[in-house]
Amino acid sequence: MTLGRKTLLILLTASSISLVASYAVLQFTINGTFFSLQQSLAASNMTRVKANLQAQLDSLKALNADYSQWDDTYDFVAKGDPEYIERNISGSILESFEIDNMMILDMQHQYIAGIGGEPDRVGDYQMNYVFPEYSDIVAARIDKLESGGLLDIVRTRSGPAFVVSLPILRNDASGPAVGYLVLVRYLTDIRVKRIGLQIGVRFRFLSPGADRLPEEYRKDINLIDAEPVTRIEQPINDTILSYGSIRNADDVLVTVLEVETKNEISAAGRNALNLALGILLVTSLLYLLVSGFFLRHVIIKPLKTLTKGVSLMRQSGKLTRIVTPERADELGTLTSQFNALVLELDHRTEFEEKRKQDQHRLEQQLYQAQKMEAIGQLTGGVAHDFNNILSTILGYTELSLNLDEEDREEFLADYLDEVMRSVDRAQDLVAQMLAYTSTRPSETEPLQLEPLVKSALKLLRPLISTSIEIRSQLSVKTSNVNVNPTQVEQVIVNLCINARDAMHEKGILEIELFQDQSIEGHCVSCQTSILGNYVTLSVSDSGSGIDDELMAAMFDPFYTTKEVGKGSGMGLAMIHGIMHSFGGHIQVQSVRGEGATFRLLFPVTKDLVPEEREPVRLDRAPLVDRNKKGRVMVLDDEPTITKYLSKMLRNHGFDVIVADDPQGAFEKITETSGGVDLLITDHSMPSMTGLELAEKVLSVRPEMPIILMSGYSAQIDGELAMKIGVKGFLKKPMTQEITLAKVNQLL
Repeated sequence: MTLGRKTLLILLTASSISLVASYAVLQFTINGTFFSLQQSLAASNMTRVKANLQAQLDSLKALNADYSQWDDTYDFVAKGDPEYIERNISGSILESFEIDNMMILDMQHQYIAGIGGEPDRVGDYQMNYVFPEYSDIVAARIDKLESGGLLDIVRTRSGPAFVVSLPILRNDASGPAVGYLVLVRYLTDIRVKRIGLQIGVRFRFLSPGADRLPEEYRKDINLIDAEPVTRIEQPINDTILSYGSIRNADDVLVTVLEVETKNEISAAGRNALNLALGILLVTSLLYLLVSGFFLRHVIIKPLKTLTKGVSLMRQSGKLTRIVTPERADELGTLTSQFNALVLELDHRTEFEEKRKQDQHRLEQQLYQAQKMEAIGQLTGGVAHDFNNILSTILGYTELSLNLDEEDREEFLADYLDEVMRSVDRAQDLVAQMLAYTSTRPSETEPLQLEPLVKSALKLLRPLISTSIEIRSQLSVKTSNVNVNPTQVEQVIVNLCINARDAMHEKGILEIELFQDQSIEGHCVSCQTSILGNYVTLSVSDSGSGIDDELMAAMFDPFYTTKEVGKGSGMGLAMIHGIMHSFGGHIQVQSVRGEGATFRLLFPVTKDLVPEEREPVRLDRAPLVDRNKKGRVMVLDDEPTITKYLSKMLRNHGFDVIVADDPQGAFEKITETSGGVDLLITDHSMPSMTGLELAEKVLSVRPEMPIILMSGYSAQIDGELAMKIGVKGFLKKPMTQEITLAKVNQLL
C-alpha cells in the first residue's frame, strides 16, 4: 500500500470519529457568535452617526466664530453700521453654508437684526426673520448665553435643529462683548439623507412617541439610554435597527436617532459557517489523537531514517553525501529528490550570493533615481528663486552705476549690501542642489528642524498649485536632533510631492512640527514598538487616502503606484532608509477618502547646534532727486524685488506704492485717493496669481495698464498675458533700461 493510501485511511478514520462529536460541540460553543458581531456593527454605526452630527455642530460653531469675532459685526452692534447686513449677509451666503437662520442679539438678548426662512422653503430667505423658537431658546438658555455662548441641539416644530450662539467680539477676541450671534441649521430629511450617503449609514430622527419605535421604548423612553438595543424590522431584508437618544446641553431628550444596519450575514450562512467551524475544530483535535498512533509506525519511523542520514551529512559537511532510500514508496521518492536537491543547492549558493549583490546595487540605483526625480521636480522652484535673485542683483548694480557723485557716499554701500545678500542666497541654492545630487555618505550634525522645514517649503511653493492651500505650524521650542540637513529636505520634498499628487492639484497640505516627550505606538515601516521622546514632523493631505493593502507594501524598495514613464514611485523606501539612519521612525494614519498623515519621529539629542557667523554688512549711503511723472504700484512677494523697483522708479520721478499681497493690492487700486496709473505685478504669488489679479483689476478698471513679471511659470507667457488685456510682459531678470522703457511706453 502506498503512503497516500495509508494517509487517506488515517484521515477517514479520524474524520468519522470527529463528525460524530462535532454536532454537540457546535451547539454548545458557537451559537449566537455572528449575531453578537452584527450587534457590534450596529453599535459602531450608531457611534459614527453621532460623531458626524457632533462634527456638523462643531463646524457650525467655527462658522459662527468667523462672524461673531469680526470687527464689522462688532461695529454694527456697537455703532449701528446701516450697511452691514446688506454688505455681509445674504440669502445666497447662508444657503451655501446651510444656515437657515442668523440672528443678532444685544446684551439684553433682544433681537436686533437677522435673516432666515422656513426649512421646507429652501433658498427663500427673509430679512429680519425671527426663528420661531427664538424666545423659548433664549429663555431656557440665558445662563449659558451669559457664560459665553450656546452650542446645542433643540427640538422645533420642524424637527431637530442645531443652534450655536457666541458673544460678539473683536477680531482678536477682545471685548467687552456687545451682543450675541445666533446661527440655526435645521436637520431636514434631505440633509439627513445626504449625511447618510457621505458616511455610508442610513438613519432618521424620530419623535419620542413615534409608531416606528419598539413598544418598550414607547412605554418608557428612558430605556433607550441603557444601551443600543437592536431588533429586526423586516426579516426579508434582514435589516437591523438601533436606537439612541439625542439630548441637549441640559440633558433633555430632543429626538430619537434610528440607525439602519444591513445584516450581511444571513441565518443560513451563519449555520453553515458554524457547522463547518465546529467540524474543523473537533476533527483537528481528534485527528491529532487518532492519527498519532498510526503515523508513528507508518510514517515517522521511515522519516527517522531519513533524518539520521541528513544528520550524518551535516556532521560530515559534505553536501554530496547520498542518503540511501529505505522504502520504495513516497518516502523513498522523497529521499531521492532530497539527494538531488542538495546537489542543486551546492550549485546555487554562489548564484544566490551574486543575486543579493545585484539586488543591493539596484536598490542603491533606485534611491538615486528617486533623489534625481525630486531634483527634477524642484527645478522649477529653483529657477523661480534664481530669477528673483538675479533681478535683485541686476537692479541694485544698475542703481549703483547710475548714482550721481554726491549720492554715492550715502547709497552705494546700501545697494551693494543688497547685492551681497542676493549672492549669498544664490550660493545657498547651488549648494543645496549639489548636495541633492551627491552620492557620498551623508554625515549628521545636531540641528534645529524648524529652519530646515522652512527652507524646504520655500523650494516647494512654486511646485504646488495655488489651488492647494499650504498650512504650516512649526514650533521653535523643540530639542536638537542629529540629522543631515540635505536628507531632511529630501524627505520633506518627497512627502509633499506625494501629497500634492494624491490631492490632484486641489486641497489642503498641512505641515506641523512639535515635540512629544511620551510617544507610544509602532513604526509602520520597520514594525517595531516606539516609546520615548521625539521631535515630530507631520505632513497631512486631504487627498484620497491609502488603502490597507498599499499600507503594507508602500515601503518596499521596488514598489510604486505610478504608471511606467511617470516617475520612480512614492520614494518611501528612500524615506525609510533615511529616517532609520537617523535612528527615527515613521507613523502613518489614513482613512480611505479622507487623506493621509505621515509622522516622522526624530530622536532628540543633547548635542548643541554649531554657532553661526555674523554676516558682514557694508556701510550705507542718499537717493537721487525725485520728480513725479505718475503713480505706479509694484506688487511682488519677494521684498528685494519690490524694494529695487520702487527705488529705481522713484529715482526716475515716479510716485510708487509697494504691495506684497494681491488682495491688498486690489483694494488699494480701488480705494487709493488719486488712483493708480500703472500696475507692475509678479505672476507667482501665494494666494492669487498675477494673471488672476490682472483679470480682477481689468474687470473694474479696463483702461488700467498692467505689466506682468515672471521668473518661472509653465502656465503663463507674454502671448497668454496679452490675450486677457495685459499691456506688458517682463521676464525676470530684467534690466533697468527695459523696465523703464516699458513703463514710459504705457504711461
